[in-house]
Amino acid sequence: MGEQSNKDYNEMFEEAKIRGLCAAISADMESLLFRLILYCIIDDPSVAFREFSTMTLGGKLHWAQKDLKKYHHSKYLEHEEDFKWLWEFNKFRGQLIHCDFVWKDKTYNQFDVLDIQLINDEWRIVPITYTKQDVVKKLGDFGIMIKKFGETTLDIIEAVTQKYPNLINSNNAS
Repeated sequence: MGEQSNKDYNEMFEEAKIRGLCAAISADMESLLFRLILYCIIDDPSVAFREFSTMTLGGKLHWAQKDLKKYHHSKYLEHEEDFKWLWEFNKFRGQLIHCDFVWKDKTYNQFDVLDIQLINDEWRIVPITYTKQDVVKKLGDFGIMIKKFGETTLDIIEAVTQKYPNLINSNNAS
């Protein structure tokens, strides 16, 4: 079933490239969602209890979606469909980062990720086939999503800094 100890150097290297790229791009989105959340909730001290340092991408998606809807509803409406796509990406990302890879052949282009899914009330190992081209396409689409959310985050930061001009000045003070 592809135990790590049975994998050769090339298999581990190819997996590391895919996992690393996916993790790096995910980290960009997580950082962006974190900023989006922080600037959405700036006027609501009741949410300070959130465990931001241990929040997963799914947690950040949950709160960004909820906070954008509550505090900047028009921006939420712009991204309502994007959030559905991001939840699907989160699943894809989890498969690439956390599941075992089984390469189809020594070209290292096509592989299965061995996902664990609940099917008919039983947990099953389900192979899901991807190619490197699938991964590149999905990560490219994710990059577009990062850009869209980046623009929204900047709009919200701008609105907040107009309301609280000293906020930015206090961040730049040494």
